[in-house]
Amino acid sequence: MRLHMDSLRDKTSSKLIRKALEILPKGSDALDLAYHGAMQRVEDQMEGVRVLAKQLLGWLTYSERLMTVEEIQHALAVEPGMPDFDEDNLGDIDEIVGFCAGLVIIDEETQIIRLVHYTTQEYFRRNCDKILTSAQQDIAISCLTCLLYEEYRDGWVVEVEKEKNIEGDNGEDAPRKEDEYEHEEFFRPWSGKSRKSVEARVQNYPFLEYAARYWATHARLCEQPNVTELMMTFVKDDCLVSSASQVLFFLDGELDILEMFDRIKSRSSLSAMHVLAYLGFEKTDIRAFESRDRGK
Repeated sequence: MRLHMDSLRDKTSSKLIRKALEILPKGSDALDLAYHGAMQRVEDQMEGVRVLAKQLLGWLTYSERLMTVEEIQHALAVEPGMPDFDEDNLGDIDEIVGFCAGLVIIDEETQIIRLVHYTTQEYFRRNCDKILTSAQQDIAISCLTCLLYEEYRDGWVVEVEKEKNIEGDNGEDAPRKEDEYEHEEFFRPWSGKSRKSVEARVQNYPFLEYAARYWATHARLCEQPNVTELMMTFVKDDCLVSSASQVLFFLDGELDILEMFDRIKSRSSLSAMHVLAYLGFEKTDIRAFESRDRGK
């Protein structure tokens, strides 16, 4: 038993760990003993180093898809409770990987960062009640904190043009009736300034796409009041929800949806509970959120 526990403890690189895993007896018990040894090396480090290592391991265990080095670097730099992103929080990802006792590797060609072996994720998930116990909560908080940044409170990025003509079928301006939409503002989400603004937003915040796409997945798995409070703050703010939605539609190439949303966004709005229902929350959860929100 002690032999299994020490089999990874003295391995200083991801390659050595992979080789050791290949010769270990098959079965979760043997693997758990081996990984316990590696995790003891993580736990034996100074607190600040240990916290960073476990945050990274948590992200790589529970993320909904593979993530790039840049995405993870920005995700780890999100500071809960802060209204804006602070680049001074960006850490050296290679250094943080070094804190993880060889359990994390970076693909230099693709810049994908991941756990060293598929059994590593299985180990962490199998022992979630003892290791990385707050990982889902931490991820949900990071996602929602990112979506609550002050920069996104302006809502949907559009370029507004006031005009009476629209483009006809032949590409030329077609006249409109004088009494038809005379004072309407035409939203052109992908002309000039607005498109560049959304592109810049995505480029400046590499973690934004993940946060916008998967925050609800992680939040559904958390029952902590602090996660619920952040979630309700987000879904009750039309501008914040619009900003996050626009980023996803843009990245997914849903330009038709963008056009449609731009034309209806100023005429109707969905309640926070509609948003939660659309995102897949159960009715019982939504009623609980409503009750908790009214009780404030």
